[in-house]
Amino acid sequence: MEPESTSVSGSDTIIGAAIRQRNDDSLLGGLTEREAQVLRMVASGDTNREVAEELILSIRTMERHVGNIYSKIGARGRVDATVFASPTVWCRTADNRLSVSRHF
Repeated sequence: MEPESTSVSGSDTIIGAAIRQRNDDSLLGGLTEREAQVLRMVASGDTNREVAEELILSIRTMERHVGNIYSKIGARGRVDATVFASPTVWCRTADNRLSVSRHF
């Protein structure tokens, strides 16, 4: 699915908009609302402990969310997850070439 253009304002909104698909209100990668919230915070540079404290979660629950996010979006770590959540995303085409996809 090709992302469409949209305008957003504010850095928090930009990351949030990048996670949402353009044609409907569902979340990319099949993420739950909570996982999307965690991903936004991780992509903003928060540590697992900082996210857990902010969202009033145990560190174990936070780690589980991060693991689920990585699994759903095919991330190998924080950098991959941050790239996934960014407005510009590198992706592989069907013929295994890298291409850039703008979310807005």
